[in-house]
Amino acid sequence: MTLLREAIGAGRRGPLPGQGRGPGEPWEGLVEETPQVWAVWIAEYWRSKTRRPLPEVPPIWLTYAGQEVRLVGVERRFGYEWMFLCPRCGGMRRVLFLTRRGLLCRRCGRLGYLSQARRKERALELGLPLWGRRMLGGLSKALAQDLAQDVRKELEDLFAKLSVEVKDEEDQGAPLG
Repeated sequence: MTLLREAIGAGRRGPLPGQGRGPGEPWEGLVEETPQVWAVWIAEYWRSKTRRPLPEVPPIWLTYAGQEVRLVGVERRFGYEWMFLCPRCGGMRRVLFLTRRGLLCRRCGRLGYLSQARRKERALELGLPLWGRRMLGGLSKALAQDLAQDVRKELEDLFAKLSVEVKDEEDQGAPLG
């Protein structure tokens, strides 16, 4: 019985690798490893270009590979906050993720968090002894530079396909620049 429990992962923390809440809905990726677009980035760009507060109705839409993503204004005490409408579920989201099916929210893109799939058996999660951390200290700068190059390339690829357009009343789009 003990071997069976070990084989199926009984007693481990979280679901088995690649599976979300249950075997019927497997994850398609991890939030931490998926390129993302935040609505606040677009809002800050608007503020920097216009030097005005955010309007109630955002005049900007995103287009990614033919998929249009709307922004909506949500009233807050300090003014308005812009949020995305997820193209699939229609929910208001601060961030959308670039999945195989386009820009979607975390739930529609079936993304899980790394902490949900964590296993005790992984060496780095057990915590390296102090001597091990010192040995890896010299490698951390090189690893960080490699990671920065990978992230920079992924972001450049993401934004190469992303266009921001201003929509006027007649729905004629003109690039914002």
